Amino acid sequence: MLEIYCDASYRAFASFIGCVVLKDGEMILQLTKKIIPKPCSCYVSEIEAINFASQMFTVLAENKEQGIIYNDNASAVKCMQRNRNNQISITHVSRSEEFQKVADRLARGFDVESTCYCREKDDTNNERNKEILDFYGGSKQNENGEFYFSYVVCHYRSILCQCTMRSFYDPGNHVLRNIELIRFSKKLSKLFPKSANRIIVHNISKEAIAKVCFPKAEKHYLQHSPDMIDHSLTRVRWIDSPNAVIRIVNLHKQKVEDYSNDV
Repeated sequence: MLEIYCDASYRAFASFIGCVVLKDGEMILQLTKKIIPKPCSCYVSEIEAINFASQMFTVLAENKEQGIIYNDNASAVKCMQRNRNNQISITHVSRSEEFQKVADRLARGFDVESTCYCREKDDTNNERNKEILDFYGGSKQNENGEFYFSYVVCHYRSILCQCTMRSFYDPGNHVLRNIELIRFSKKLSKLFPKSANRIIVHNISKEAIAKVCFPKAEKHYLQHSPDMIDHSLTRVRWIDSPNAVIRIVNLHKQKVEDYSNDV
């Protein structure tokens, strides 16, 4: 059973969606996404939040898994209940509910500066860059030994989405952690079908890239080590300087504390 608590903010400068995902009662994911284009009202922003939560369910659900989407806007819930499918039920929930409060906080905006991850200012082909979504990821282990993965999704010169996910198993080592990071990035990319024509997943491990993208020829890849490769319409780029990923890893201290405080 997947449960998704979603909320949205409506502000003059930018509006955001906040989502908390629970699997079998245990929180596994927190996400903040900027709403583009900017909604015209609070009601519309809540509709966008429920729609996005439905997309998240489609990406995360396994087989015929059932799901519940919670939102605190009664009008938006009533409207969206007319269009629900058999796997998802949409339910109104009080703003004081524990996980709804977390979704509300996530909908207030990003906790990092957008300039930390945007493409370099000296990029020459700006029009081409507008067609690209960049996925940056990092991992961290908390005091309880649990692994968390953090992602920042950028579109051209600004952050589009920020996400933290819990790993359900011990990845074992650096390479296996990065393999999981790359694979989940591809899942996340399905949430942004209209944002860009190309996806670039950035990762600091050549070994992980080789095992994911060239399982039958990883030795050849490691010998030639191109900085970018094509695979299933998604490109994976090796980052020679891991500064961007280090910034994401540094987010985890706050994010992991969020998990322990909210549950």
